[in-house]
Amino acid sequence: MVRPFDLYQYKCHLGGLCRQADCRRTGGRTHPKGKRLKKVLVVFFLAGITMLGAFRFAGWYAQNAALPRYCEDPAGTIVLVRKILSEENPSGDEKRRPYLVAAKLIFLVPQLDGETQDVYLTRLRSQISATCGTAF
Repeated sequence: MVRPFDLYQYKCHLGGLCRQADCRRTGGRTHPKGKRLKKVLVVFFLAGITMLGAFRFAGWYAQNAALPRYCEDPAGTIVLVRKILSEENPSGDEKRRPYLVAAKLIFLVPQLDGETQDVYLTRLRSQISATCGTAF
């Protein structure tokens, strides 16, 4: 007579119980393929959550910390961005710092594919106006 616990006494890789004959192939342990699959899934899940968090934080930082820096002189910043986009050496013999600060804005609000320079600068101006709460 076969007892029920003889047939289903080993833990299976799917979290349930498996037949004793199946587990004898792996030495009575849980199936190694199942362990590897769980580890890979956990790694992918953690990597996905980490990337999602990083992208959300970058978006929050751009809106709440980086863009408000341009509220002091938004019109001057737009002029510098226009020079950066159109000229090969926009700073010439002037100080480079204002141009570097304006160039950060190009990374915070990137130009879309197929977007002309004038349309991009208009969108950039409206983005700064929305962030600062003023029209210029």
